[in-house]
Amino acid sequence: LPPRAPLAGAEASLRRALAVARRDSRAWDAAVASCEAPLASLANRAEQLRCLRDVDLDATPLRDFPDLGPRLGYKIAQAMEELLARVEEQMKVLQELRDHLSGEFGTCWATYERDAPALAACLQRTALRPSLADMLAWLQDVERMRRLEYPPLPRSPLRSASQDLGYIQGLPQAWARLSSKRDSDFIHDVLLNVSFFLDEN
Repeated sequence: LPPRAPLAGAEASLRRALAVARRDSRAWDAAVASCEAPLASLANRAEQLRCLRDVDLDATPLRDFPDLGPRLGYKIAQAMEELLARVEEQMKVLQELRDHLSGEFGTCWATYERDAPALAACLQRTALRPSLADMLAWLQDVERMRRLEYPPLPRSPLRSASQDLGYIQGLPQAWARLSSKRDSDFIHDVLLNVSFFLDEN
């Protein structure tokens, strides 16, 4: 179906924004999944560093190596910095994806408000195509989900908390709780419902 004349601009803007959501969905899931392994390794390194700090090396045969503790601590800390950098890299990807979708939604909403007087056309739907109002509401829900999901672990506190070992050890569990709350089924359903609209010529 060709775009209805009163809402041609709104439909074009909505189609573009939904296409962004569909294209970036896999990239978002991949970035979230990519954080799991380095966060688990980071927690393990934090446990190693905690054990190193708790043990009294002077009370062990290792007391003959006075620089062993600092050297091991430095090596573990360096490994943690590398893991933090990997997590931060993926969080930058999530931020870019979130901001891109938010920008597209903002443009789409502004265009919709401009064409809003054509209310009857906004509410028209068919068996294959939801109404423009429905699709815009779904897009708003998806955009809100992305904003709420990011940033669960802000980049700056990650680095400033490098000495807070308890916090670092809890990061994998915090990330898992985040992932379990992500309503990926809803986003999948939205993209399925708008697939005919997106594929129209």
